[in-house]
Amino acid sequence: MFDLKSALKVWRRDLRAAGLKENALLGELECHLIDAMEELVAGGMTAEEAFLSASRSIGTVQVLGAEFGKIEWVHDERKRREAKICFLTLLALFTLGMSVAMLVAPEISDGQRASGMMAIMSLPGLVFAGRALFAAMPVRRFKTAILSGAGMLALAWSCHEAWLLRADEILFGESMAVLLWAVCPAWGLMAGVHWGIQAAVQKHAGNAANPVLH
Repeated sequence: MFDLKSALKVWRRDLRAAGLKENALLGELECHLIDAMEELVAGGMTAEEAFLSASRSIGTVQVLGAEFGKIEWVHDERKRREAKICFLTLLALFTLGMSVAMLVAPEISDGQRASGMMAIMSLPGLVFAGRALFAAMPVRRFKTAILSGAGMLALAWSCHEAWLLRADEILFGESMAVLLWAVCPAWGLMAGVHWGIQAAVQKHAGNAANPVLH
């Protein structure tokens, strides 16, 4: 005997497996399916025949999963774009603010000021270099290992630079330059590697979601 609840449960499970994971969309599709079934049953079909016919009229599991998977990918891509804009804005503000601080700070020699500015510029430089390098490489399978390696390298660099601050007679200008060298390259390395790997992953997801466009 046909069990509608079991059939709907399997149908929803197959849709989730095909890429449609939002409960709201699943519920809306199920309502359309049931409405179509009721009309077909009223026309003389059995419940099982009506279910099969209604599910075919709405679309196969594979087609529905693919179409709604594209919608979800576009929605996620919009969120990522907004996050990227926020990140780049903060990066620009930090770079500009620290540059101005180094230029107007008293008791800093020209050499210390130049060193500090180079450290500051290493942050956006490494961010964009890492993004360009890793986005173009097949790194998706090794992203955890790459991020871990980059994190260890950044930590080792920061500890090395911070160790220099232990000197008893270090001047203010020297401490500023050393602190910037301890922070900016490490942050730039981690942000660039992470951004590049995410770009590679998103590119792969975009190709999968829109095979005709790629």
